[in-house]
Amino acid sequence: MEHILTIDFFKNISAIIGLILSSVSLLALVSKNVRNLLSGIVRKYGSVDSTEENIKEIKHLLESHIEDEKIHKAQLSETISTMMDFAETQCRSNIKSIFYKYKDKRCLPIYEKKTLINLKTLYVHRMNKNSYGKLLLDEMEQWDVDYSSLIDGDE
Repeated sequence: MEHILTIDFFKNISAIIGLILSSVSLLALVSKNVRNLLSGIVRKYGSVDSTEENIKEIKHLLESHIEDEKIHKAQLSETISTMMDFAETQCRSNIKSIFYKYKDKRCLPIYEKKTLINLKTLYVHRMNKNSYGKLLLDEMEQWDVDYSSLIDGDE
């Protein structure tokens, strides 16, 4: 008798589960909203691993880009530093060249005076250099200017 009750119990449970699944299937076929809800639930809980993998991949890419940018910035900084050193040396060399070329006459042609004004702007004001070059510039500012090489229309 117990054996029959157990079999009847499982039959009833199977019938209830079958009824529920049949009802959900019927609703899914008939109702678009229920179908969308069920597919959304399956999509949401079915792709958790895929989403985590995508997030990890994106995180790895971002970390890689950050490292690449740090390396690029360091290289760029080094290049700029080298260029600034070169520009400083070039300015100083031009200042000394003009100074020693005209030191005996103590008179500058107008084009050299214009060059010195540009060099002073770059060397002293933009590069913030104060050294022997600035002393030479200050001294040459006191020298006379020869306007004879000035062509009409030049400033």
